[in-house]
Amino acid sequence: VSVAGSLFVFAENGIWRISGGDSVFSATSYVAEKLSSNGCVSSDSVVMVQDSLYYWGEEAIYLVARNEFGIWQVQNISESKIQEFYRLIPLERKKSCSGVYDGYDRTVRWVYNTGKTTEVESKELRLSVPFGSFVPYSVPDNVGGLPKVISVGEVNPYTASDATFDVTVG
Repeated sequence: VSVAGSLFVFAENGIWRISGGDSVFSATSYVAEKLSSNGCVSSDSVVMVQDSLYYWGEEAIYLVARNEFGIWQVQNISESKIQEFYRLIPLERKKSCSGVYDGYDRTVRWVYNTGKTTEVESKELRLSVPFGSFVPYSVPDNVGGLPKVISVGEVNPYTASDATFDVTVG
């Protein structure tokens, strides 16, 4: 993800920031800085809010942002709030997580439990950015377990329209 003149790389084994250092970024002049060993379990969980990034790791939800000195850092934002709740989410469900920022509500919305079975209802976890609070939701299934929420997307809250998306099974 490109933010504020830097390229952020989210991998299972850590988070890196690639920039030009003190000069302009180029193919021959760049600096790679490892920000954290706490990697990302789902590339779709990475959500950009202004100049900050949120993502799901195996053990926690993290925020990548500049501190008061302008230095990029990774912070565990679920630790003091929903850590036990988050740990109870199975890893396979975390890997299927899909997130988006809702600028109208100023919330980050992550949908998970998007497995291919009809046995488990879809779940959503919302983060209120101004308050730093989390709210879990469940999306009840209809008869036969369908339809099922499989992803989230950003739309203008003041626009009414129809959209068609191709879905590939398997």
